[in-house]
Amino acid sequence: RFAYLKSSTNCQVDNSKIKSLVNSLTKGLTTAKQKATAIYNYVRDSISYSFYYDTKYGAVGTLNAKSGNCVDQAHLLVAMFRTADLPARYVHGTCKFSSGSTYGHVWAQVLVDGKWTVADATSSRNSLGKVANWNTNSFTLKSITSSISF
Repeated sequence: RFAYLKSSTNCQVDNSKIKSLVNSLTKGLTTAKQKATAIYNYVRDSISYSFYYDTKYGAVGTLNAKSGNCVDQAHLLVAMFRTADLPARYVHGTCKFSSGSTYGHVWAQVLVDGKWTVADATSSRNSLGKVANWNTNSFTLKSITSSISF
């Protein structure tokens, strides 16, 4: 569990800017599901998707740029979840998107009520626990990790 709460190079847990945002988003919320949903909705609705490969900004840079690819959006989600004391991890796979294209993709999972819940904020059609922009039944899993190296 500890590895899923730790900071890493691009996942700046407890960064002052992230901490104050998480505190304001989760103020008055008591359950893990309420907190995870508030954080997820913020990233989905406030950070625009930008196509590039690998990490460009990390969690803090993505928050500042208000834009990021799947890896950087996952960095921000994981950092925010962990700052709220919600264990979170990275999932890396190859996914077939509704556009018809197949790409390597990274998304987050957050532990809510003892269950790892999918958190992919790259599409406005997605919600916490639900993915609509790629086929969840036919992806190839590459890894599930506490930090990601690219």
